[in-house]
Amino acid sequence: MAGPTCSVLHSNAVSAEHVVSELIALVAHARDGEHFTVKDTRPIHGSYAGEGRPFILFSESIDAGTADAIAALTGWYPAQGIGFAAMCNGDEDHRILAELALWLAGRLSGYVDMGGEPDLPAGLPGNAHALPYDTASGWEAHATLLDPTALAAWMRCQAFRMVK
Repeated sequence: MAGPTCSVLHSNAVSAEHVVSELIALVAHARDGEHFTVKDTRPIHGSYAGEGRPFILFSESIDAGTADAIAALTGWYPAQGIGFAAMCNGDEDHRILAELALWLAGRLSGYVDMGGEPDLPAGLPGNAHALPYDTASGWEAHATLLDPTALAAWMRCQAFRMVK
């Protein structure tokens, strides 16, 4: 069963490829193109060490309208999104996904697009923004954008889960 996903929005597409390669080299047991298996996130200050967990890496362009809306919310203009998808849905997959995103967002000075609306507690430190968008069925939903400080705080909460 597929698991949670998220994207790291960043403003420097040139350096991002190098940083992503560094991340994968630090945590992956095996890599085949966009598919990789994570066995140990301790090299990126994570907590997982165990059997290989499958993930997919993807890149997303950000259309000008969405980038403008993000800039209006955050004061920061994204150039690209680098996404991760966990291919399983266990607690460890949610934790690994967050650790990957936290490290990458920190290195790229970016935001993590949670891909939906997690049940964040009030008063979370850092910056959390709700980005509205219209769904295909015509109702408004929100994508939650977290800076590394907010994501790290969310990961310490008992109710922590990435969005699936």
